[in-house]
Amino acid sequence: MRNMINPISAFKKQRTFRVDILTLFLTLFLISFSTTIWFNYDKQKESTLDLAKKFDQQVSHIIFERLDFFFKNFEYFIEASSVIFNINDSNMEENGPIGRYFYSVVENNPDLTRIYFSTKDGNGFSIDSIKDSGRTNYISDPSKPLPKDARFSVEIFNNSSEPKSANRFYKNAQLETVGTETYPTPYDPIVRPWFVGAVNHHELYWTPIYKFFVDKKLGITVSLPIYNKKKELVAVLAADLTLDVFSQFLSKQSIGENGKAFILNKNGDLIAPTEDPNNALISPKALSEAFAAYQLHQKSNFLFTSNKIDYLAHIQSASFVGEESWLIVIIVPLKDFFSHSILIQKEILLLSLLLLSISVIVISFFSKRISKPIVQLSEEIHRIQQFDLSETKQPKSYIKEILLMQKAIESLKSAIRSFGRYVPHEIVRDLVQRGADITLGGEKKELIVFFSDIGGFTSIAEKYPTEHLMPLLAAYFDGLSKIIIEEQGTIDKYIGDCIMALWGAPKEIRDPESCAARAALRFQIFLSKFNAERRKNQEPEFKTRIGISEGLVIVGNIGTSERMNYTVMGDAVNLAAHLQDLDKIYQTATIISEPVQSKIKDLFVTRPLDLVRVKGKSSAVKIYELFGLYKGDPTLCAKPEEIELCRLFTLAYQLFEEGKSQEAKSAFEEILEKFPHDYPTQFWLERF
Repeated sequence: MRNMINPISAFKKQRTFRVDILTLFLTLFLISFSTTIWFNYDKQKESTLDLAKKFDQQVSHIIFERLDFFFKNFEYFIEASSVIFNINDSNMEENGPIGRYFYSVVENNPDLTRIYFSTKDGNGFSIDSIKDSGRTNYISDPSKPLPKDARFSVEIFNNSSEPKSANRFYKNAQLETVGTETYPTPYDPIVRPWFVGAVNHHELYWTPIYKFFVDKKLGITVSLPIYNKKKELVAVLAADLTLDVFSQFLSKQSIGENGKAFILNKNGDLIAPTEDPNNALISPKALSEAFAAYQLHQKSNFLFTSNKIDYLAHIQSASFVGEESWLIVIIVPLKDFFSHSILIQKEILLLSLLLLSISVIVISFFSKRISKPIVQLSEEIHRIQQFDLSETKQPKSYIKEILLMQKAIESLKSAIRSFGRYVPHEIVRDLVQRGADITLGGEKKELIVFFSDIGGFTSIAEKYPTEHLMPLLAAYFDGLSKIIIEEQGTIDKYIGDCIMALWGAPKEIRDPESCAARAALRFQIFLSKFNAERRKNQEPEFKTRIGISEGLVIVGNIGTSERMNYTVMGDAVNLAAHLQDLDKIYQTATIISEPVQSKIKDLFVTRPLDLVRVKGKSSAVKIYELFGLYKGDPTLCAKPEEIELCRLFTLAYQLFEEGKSQEAKSAFEEILEKFPHDYPTQFWLERF
């Protein structure tokens, strides 16, 4: 005992090295500080210039991606618009379906200048917004102002009339005609670039930049040929974009204090901005010299000087529309990047001295308090080994290493909690306590497999913004997941809007079929309350479809040594997913397989639905609809009329199975008289 070292006293003896540690810290700090200042001073311009180049490149890339998205979105829009074309005399009128759609498009797309179409004979019409076009007077009489409530301008193409003339109607917000005019025009749509290009290419086509016929503005047009079933050209759909749209887009791009973005064609001609705002540092001459330097050196990043001002330029070639290449040009005066360099140097010096002083004080004072938080953290690690993840009082420390350890331990606890949400709790506890790695492997077991899905979720997702839909989906999953856990189920995974769960693994339970059936019934009760709240808030409602099957599956850790998942595989999984899908056909809430029904039929009200063929099985599978309990929890019990419906339906189905088709038909007809809204009965009667 005399030779045993007291760890407390030993730790105190180590405190005598505090001065040496502090001296070493100060020496290293001063060496690092002086080296850093020298290196920073020597390399400041190089690093800042490199950062500036990356900044310009990133801005150019952002502009490219936004423009690319803009054009792709416009292409998608014009292709989607072609769906409305079912060419006949009634809907080709400007007040027909196509016209009404065009009004809506113009109203809701301020970037779009004009939308129009022309048949192969040169007949059609165009619609544009009076506000967006900037037109204030009649075309035929420029001294005559347009009606104050004029909102849309509609031009009718009639290529068969001689001499050619244009009929233009001005309409208000209610699409009532508030003004008309007719004037001679040589306009022939079938010889315009957008028409010819679409016809020659036989697909969606972007024109080069050209001058629009009506307002003489420069712009581009996207057009799409429309063909009938015989592959004959019927019409060409088109929409105009003026170069003003790109000017407005570039004006919103912030590039430092004086930087600016341009779009040029491959010859160096300016596309946008069409109107140059006041910018004394970046003149047209500077832009021209930047393009000349780009052509000479063929570098995307380069420095150049114009009017004794140094600039950094980035030029990127991009193909957005058709076969024409554009250039995205970013020009920034170098002084934008270096104006604060000297100030930063001084701030670094002052901050370093301040940090040195503070560090000396902190290290001297808190070195005495290192041992206590380390012991506390050690105890915390021991609790984690015992799978005790409860919140505990955190040690107080200002030492960076201690804080990092504390943060790491909290992250570990959080990760284990999160891991428990992916893998059954019992498996996680066993792994933590054993300290062993997960290994691949599985076993064959009879399990209950459960699939739930939201009916029509794709349509709901298309109508509602993601930021509004995701909280609803989270609340939905939270409620349903709690029900599964409360009914002793294990959540295998979430697949989009679908939940896959199982009963009987990893922990065996009594009567797993009844647990899964109760979970399905509780789902519908939860969903009823959930949807009532949604209706109150005018939010989308969810309809849950459920499939439950039972069978021999492989359950365990499946995957690779690097990535694995605790899950199940087998026919029962595929069958449960297929049963959930069948709910759409029979308009039911929950469909269960025959093995499940055979074990719960004395407790739960069910009825046979059909014999169905399932991929991968040689024989048909008998399926049942689940209604509720015969007795017990009143919220889960089937209603008397549901019990009666199931009894009568089962008798009728048995008659059909016995080959008594006529008697079965009569029985189903009697059921329909008593339950006129029962879709499975209607479904069966349609078979006879």
